[in-house]
Amino acid sequence: MHASKHPLLVALLAGAITLAAGCSSAPTQEMTDAQAAIADARAAVEASTSAGYSSGAAAALLAKAEAALMDGDYATAMELAKQARAADAADRAIYAAGQAIDKAAAAGADVTQAKATLAKAIAARDAADYSGAASLAKQALSESDEALAQYRAALQQQKPAKVADDSYTVMRGDHLWGIAGKAQIYGNSYQWPLIYKANLDKIHDADLIHPDQVLTITRGASASEVDAAVNHARTRGAWSIGGVESSDRAYVGR
Repeated sequence: MHASKHPLLVALLAGAITLAAGCSSAPTQEMTDAQAAIADARAAVEASTSAGYSSGAAAALLAKAEAALMDGDYATAMELAKQARAADAADRAIYAAGQAIDKAAAAGADVTQAKATLAKAIAARDAADYSGAASLAKQALSESDEALAQYRAALQQQKPAKVADDSYTVMRGDHLWGIAGKAQIYGNSYQWPLIYKANLDKIHDADLIHPDQVLTITRGASASEVDAAVNHARTRGAWSIGGVESSDRAYVGR
């Protein structure tokens, strides 16, 4: 009896072949997906273990996932691999929060709240609530950063305002250009005319000052005064000892 002469038999054979093909392709895809998930989880867990992040929960879940894969239980292997990744993420978040808390505490910040939140994160991880653990750890990190920021802000407010010196005693080798450039004076050598103008009673020639002279250092010059001083310094010309430059006279209004 030839199969082509019996349509029903042909249909049954075709259905059987299709069913067999479907049964063989589905497990193969599930196995491939499970293998990929396990590979990702393994890479993450190994990296965390090397860096000291892992608590062991992720590694244990990964081992179970690999065992399920060997048994051909691909769905379970996939789920366990996902849990291993979640446990690893929780471990990383907890580690980061702990580091931040230690840093803030060492600086002197009050990290009581952050520590309490971190303890909750660790408890959640130990209870296999990896998503909740990661969320709580991130909250603890944020609380730690905020505590450190508040502590630093409070310290800044406690510091008395620095009172700038209003005088400078000339030392051997000094000149107005160099004095003006000092950080404690103006931090800008081109502002030397401000010193010259404030000490006309002590300085005859801007190119010549003497050791032990006590020069007045003016503070709070207006923007226009600073601009005028800088412009004069830039356009005055070369330094020349022996007389008062006409441009200096013009600058001070004499």
